[in-house]
Amino acid sequence: MANLTLRILLLVVALFLFIPTGCVAPSEEADAPGEPVGDWTVLGPGGGGSTFIPTISPHDPATMLVRCDMSGAYLTRDGGKQWKMLNFPGGAQAFAFDPSNPETMYVGATGVHRSTDGGRTWGMIFPRDDTVVEIQSINDHAMTSYVTTDNFPQDPGTTVRSIFIDPANPDHILAAISSGSVNGVFRSQNAGKAWDLALESADRIVRILSLSDSERSVLVFTRNSWRILDLDTGEAGADNALGPDVAPISWVESGLDPASGSPLLWSIRQDNREGDGGLLTSLDRGRSWRAVEPIDPPAEAEGRRPSFNYVATSRADGRVAYLVCNRSWELNERGEVGLWYGILKTVDAGESWDWVYRAGGGSEDYTIRDGWAAENVKDSWVREAFEGEFIAAINVGVSPKDPDLAVFTDWYRVMKTTDGGELWEATYAETLPDGRIRSRGLDVTTCYGIHFDPFDQDHIAISYTDIGYFHSYDRGKTWKRSVEGVPPAWDNTCYWMQFDPEVKSKLWSAWSSLHDIPKLKMIRNPRWQEFAVGGVCVSTDGGNSWTVSSDGLPETSPTTSLVLDPTSPVNQRVLYAAVYGQGVYKSVDDGKSWQSKSEGLGRNLNAWELVLSPDGALYLVITHNTQFENGVALPDLLDGEVYRSTDGAESWQKVQLPEGSRFPNSISVDPSDPKRLYVALWASMMKADFGRFEDGRTLLESNGGVLMSEDAGANWKPVFDSKAYVYGTTVDPNQPERLYLVTFHNSAYRSEDRGNTWQKIPGYSFRWGHRPIIDPLDPEWLYITTFGGSLFHGKP
Repeated sequence: MANLTLRILLLVVALFLFIPTGCVAPSEEADAPGEPVGDWTVLGPGGGGSTFIPTISPHDPATMLVRCDMSGAYLTRDGGKQWKMLNFPGGAQAFAFDPSNPETMYVGATGVHRSTDGGRTWGMIFPRDDTVVEIQSINDHAMTSYVTTDNFPQDPGTTVRSIFIDPANPDHILAAISSGSVNGVFRSQNAGKAWDLALESADRIVRILSLSDSERSVLVFTRNSWRILDLDTGEAGADNALGPDVAPISWVESGLDPASGSPLLWSIRQDNREGDGGLLTSLDRGRSWRAVEPIDPPAEAEGRRPSFNYVATSRADGRVAYLVCNRSWELNERGEVGLWYGILKTVDAGESWDWVYRAGGGSEDYTIRDGWAAENVKDSWVREAFEGEFIAAINVGVSPKDPDLAVFTDWYRVMKTTDGGELWEATYAETLPDGRIRSRGLDVTTCYGIHFDPFDQDHIAISYTDIGYFHSYDRGKTWKRSVEGVPPAWDNTCYWMQFDPEVKSKLWSAWSSLHDIPKLKMIRNPRWQEFAVGGVCVSTDGGNSWTVSSDGLPETSPTTSLVLDPTSPVNQRVLYAAVYGQGVYKSVDDGKSWQSKSEGLGRNLNAWELVLSPDGALYLVITHNTQFENGVALPDLLDGEVYRSTDGAESWQKVQLPEGSRFPNSISVDPSDPKRLYVALWASMMKADFGRFEDGRTLLESNGGVLMSEDAGANWKPVFDSKAYVYGTTVDPNQPERLYLVTFHNSAYRSEDRGNTWQKIPGYSFRWGHRPIIDPLDPEWLYITTFGGSLFHGKP
């Protein structure tokens, strides 16, 4: 059964590449689709993934920025009625608004990005575009680094963690940057034209913080110390240790006492041993700190202390603070000790605290509805989908000018209050009077496929990570979540589904408690196969309800792919299922029962994708794997493989890929010539991607890109950049010489000559792309599933 450990994996922060455009939410008409940006529209129900660091403009309370953990950032100029997606190398990690110009804003990602027109267009100012010689990518997430001619750190994983703009001189910019070679504050005195290293630290910098707009110095906080940096001279003061009762800190905020004008600092102490966070405050500019206890746990909690992971205050009134509580063990209405979470608030500098958003009270298992939802919430689909489950609050942001205006984020939502927490309203989506769901443009969730009803061209479905299965009866304008009948332990992720082409309203779906397969972060835990469950469900009412159809599958069956043999008899269909970690299973009775069909496969049974060729051959992609012994990852790492079966999966023969092609992701077959195959490949990874190794930085070199075979896999030739991380390819069935591919490099490509030459598709710019899927209503249009940005639809 899925547990809290699995769910926390959703919070792993993602990385990486290129620059803007994105999507805007639907118009106010109930049946309007999302507004296109360029030639692309993002479809989906809105929300569905973790979001972080909500930041409100000091000039306009309706202008806000928020980031997700899947590379996208989002901007609203109307208080959350509509959001625009922004994409930056490395994914946004820091936001800042120019204190003197409301149209100028900054985003810190792998580099420093700036917009001077209210977020419509963006440019990179450190490193500048004209200094970038090469953009490099590496590892399971295609982590980005720059090779430049300036002094920007050129290590993989370089991150801009905090940005500060001088209120007296907006040309004076500070950026805290962490990389493998340096942790430091870089300074520009000429609006980003040139930069120097003003302060270097042995520890990762948490934040650059100004205590008042009139002061000519800032405090630079690392996890374990703080220093004063002079804004005029660039000189840094002595390093001041925070001390063992304070450090390490994970966040720090400041505001002013309106009565005295003195600053008040708030900080979160992170206890790395226990994973608990404590709250501290300072009234003397960080020289000394006092622990604050907002919650007095009951005796029944048996020593389990509450944990806090984020705090925010208004610049105008530092006495008012909102505190994110991610765990508090308190009594519930049943008289039991339950796990609560939410937002606490103080208006008197921490002397007293009140819950302004409180939910939970049940177990730690987010699949069990034994808790309570908050009453002071006006929500959309997330409340209905996950009411009573454990949903951890993540971050909170407060308006610099108005302490009653705040935003909090959690695993699925962005919620806003304008009355100090009396009522929180959804900004990620809205539910229409008839129950349909419409996105506000804040689509942050991974999807694997777009699926088309053969009997109703307006009925489409999306298979999602974390939020299961959504379908639409107006071709993506509005949505409905449908998991009724799916076991709660499974319904985290729907990896794939298959309509019956001859039976109206009949379809099968593949489910798993383990999300984000085939990302290696999901199988680093040596016990992953013990808690990864899933299976197959069938629906006879168009996906509105489901029945388990998994007889014969093991209990631990995270199912990732389904194929239906269209030549098999109606109501006695032959189906094939890829079960991650278990191999291939086959059903000859419409999915009612299944038998293992893995003869000929090797040690690696991470069956990921099945493809049925027009000539009846069945292809299987097995992705890379880690081996464990006594809970320890072995150095014997297993590469991915491709297999073919010509006897209905009764036996499998390995398709030999060229040497050095270690990490296949997917396979496509030319419908006009079944001997022509295309395999998409991941490029080099680091050993640390597979688990904890002393030599984790060792590079596991592999050819990426795309391979093509014209003789059913006997021979191969590369037809795309071997350094590229390519997730998927597709062949246009109407024009087989036309191919599409999608990368983890903020790009997608089209070829009109079977891969001999490629053209980058304009307008599409999401960092992590999954599968290209041709629109069956118009083959000139394309869908692209993504790792964290929902579904793109556009005309290349």
